[in-house]
Amino acid sequence: MAKRKVLITGGTGYVAGRMLPALRERYDLTVLDVKTTNRQGEEVRDVVIADLTNRDRDTYREYFRGQDAIIHCGFVRTK
Repeated sequence: MAKRKVLITGGTGYVAGRMLPALRERYDLTVLDVKTTNRQGEEVRDVVIADLTNRDRDTYREYFRGQDAIIHCGFVRTK
C-alpha cells in the first residue's frame, strides 16, 4: 500500500522537528520552510524552500496539490 502524502509547514522549527522522525516513517512527506536549518544551525533534510507569506500563491500552490493532509507548524516571526 502506498504511503499517504502529508505536507508540513514550518519544517525546521522546534515542533515540527519533534514530529519529523515519526512522520518520515509513516508518510510520504513534503517539508516546507523558508530555510533549511533549525535553530541550532543543523541542516534538516529534504526541506523545500517556500515562503508562504508571499501573496503570489502560484509560487507554492503546487506543493499542496495531491496531499492527503497538511500539518501547519509555521509561524511568522515579528521583527
